[in-house]
Amino acid sequence: MPDARFEIRTTEDDRALIATLRAMPVLAPRESAWSALAAELAKTPRQQQAPRRNWPIWIGLAATLLAAVAGVRLLAPDDAQVDGSDNRPSAEILALIRQSQQLDETIAMLDARSVPMDGTSAMASAELENLIGLTDLQLNAVSRDDEAQALWSRRVALMTRLANARTTTRFDALSDNGDAYLQNANYRID
Repeated sequence: MPDARFEIRTTEDDRALIATLRAMPVLAPRESAWSALAAELAKTPRQQQAPRRNWPIWIGLAATLLAAVAGVRLLAPDDAQVDGSDNRPSAEILALIRQSQQLDETIAMLDARSVPMDGTSAMASAELENLIGLTDLQLNAVSRDDEAQALWSRRVALMTRLANARTTTRFDALSDNGDAYLQNANYRID
């Protein structure tokens, strides 16, 4: 039964298809499958057991495998000891790491103030945080010093942009008594 609130609009092609489908004979199955299904179910004995749950076994095996891999990684000799080379980062990379740590502390201090941000600054901050996270993932997979230096430089640049976005928000202005305040609206309400 069609709903009286919604009118169904059909074209001439739709009406022809509807008429063709209504003119087709209704087909019934040759025999009912229910009797065959009931007979099959009557033959097989029902198991009253609860289904076996194997997931605890798989979780235990996964935990054991993880512990074994972690143990092998901890007990394996360092790469520096194997090939005799020194894998410490260069002085430039260490300077970039220190600069990144300082920016982390600055951003943590800015976040601790809990000053409201406008939407544009919040979206920019979220995007910069995503890019920093992606850079961190790439840093975990880097093997060469030149790649590491480029990624650390990128991270420092992104962290600097994030700190700037957090400090130059529209609502970040401070009043004379040091409390944050919202700026006056610049639109009219009629």
